[in-house]
Amino acid sequence: MKQYPEQPTQTVDESRRRFTKAGLAGSGVILTLASKQVIAGGTSAVCESPSGFSSINTSAPGKTPYYCSGRTPGYWGTHPESWPSGYKPGQCLESGNGTCKKFKDKSATPFHSSVMYGTYPAGYSGFAVGSTSSTNFGSTSMMNVMWNTGNNDQYQLGAHLCASVLNIASGKVPARVMTMTTLYAIWNEYITMGYYSPMAGVKWYGPDIVTYLQSTMPA
Repeated sequence: MKQYPEQPTQTVDESRRRFTKAGLAGSGVILTLASKQVIAGGTSAVCESPSGFSSINTSAPGKTPYYCSGRTPGYWGTHPESWPSGYKPGQCLESGNGTCKKFKDKSATPFHSSVMYGTYPAGYSGFAVGSTSSTNFGSTSMMNVMWNTGNNDQYQLGAHLCASVLNIASGKVPARVMTMTTLYAIWNEYITMGYYSPMAGVKWYGPDIVTYLQSTMPA
């Protein structure tokens, strides 16, 4: 199987993180919360559920910490051989510098697909097609969503949702922090309301959601 070099991974990750941070300039509250995430080891970090991440009591004495070792969209986008069982990146159509940058959607796992998520939780049907959101991924594959840039994925929200799916499926994010059901709720509420509310009185917009998802991706 073709090997994918590390350097492109770092480039994608760094550019996406810089872009996301720039978009979060006006979101002081969630940036402050994000700064509380403490690295616990080389590839893992303290992480929280959405409601825990929003709470001012996330660092309360005696609270049992949870650790995440999730990978970024940049990692999953350049390491298709590492995808967990049941998820297909698709066939490479376009490459550069030894890294595939465009994949064939046919036979790949779509962003919105029952094949991708198996049996949906009651009340959800996976990642639905966007309505109020300007982003509409439709049948685009997970892999190509993670390679989207600019207006195709304005805040890199789709990319981070796809990475989160792979992180959960590969056991890198504990169920007490985030599940597939959590991701469905985040996306479906966001495309319906224009924001996601992890707890009463709190609204997360696109950049805020990305910041939370990044807190589960230290590796």
